[in-house]
Amino acid sequence: MRGFGRAVLINSSVQQMRLIKTEFESYNGTSCVCIARASDALEYLQKAGRVDLILLDILGMDMDVFELLPQIRSFPSCVNSQIILCGPGNKSARIRESLLSTGADYYMIKPYKMDALFRCIEALSGTEHFLFTTVWDAAILRKMEEEFGSGGGAGRWYAACCLQCWLESNDLPQVKTVCEKLSERINVSRKGIESGIHRALQTMAKQKGLSRVPSCGEWLASTAESIRREQNERSRRSDYEGDKLE
Repeated sequence: MRGFGRAVLINSSVQQMRLIKTEFESYNGTSCVCIARASDALEYLQKAGRVDLILLDILGMDMDVFELLPQIRSFPSCVNSQIILCGPGNKSARIRESLLSTGADYYMIKPYKMDALFRCIEALSGTEHFLFTTVWDAAILRKMEEEFGSGGGAGRWYAACCLQCWLESNDLPQVKTVCEKLSERINVSRKGIESGIHRALQTMAKQKGLSRVPSCGEWLASTAESIRREQNERSRRSDYEGDKLE
């Protein structure tokens, strides 16, 4: 398993943080910063360089997580960070969905095993890995590089996998259906997937100087159509070259 670069652990329990930090550093060499208070975390993240992963335990925090998440996402260092929340399972599904829509990428129910946490992080970080193989994959990878460069975070991976589902669909696809199909495979809620893609599109729009951020559905439909046109053009050129050789 590869390392995750720089991680920030935010947890009111210093003992828990030390245990998690030891697991991270011994298992995959990730550099970890441990912070016990939300206010101190905001101060650190505002001035920090790139942060790849934020593991936030919502129990005992000195700030409402619904206020904390948008502030974290507003920092340049955290735009593409993977944010995993850890909390009790008795939170209602509606609250967990709201937290994912507010800026988190995943909600990990406590208690959890470290192997499960690492698998979750791998899934969120694996932008170069598709869930399955299709004839569109090379074109999708080119389009991801064209649209997002090296950024986009988990939303970039969600977008690539949704494009796979969109292009493979025999019917006229819908965003909800495509995201639900992906949700079943990676155990991340549909709203979490849509929110991740929206954040990636926000970053893309800012980088390209677009006047508005396209919706998830608009982007998937237009990008899928663009990929189909490119594939058809490549196929026509290949057939033409083959005819010339004959």
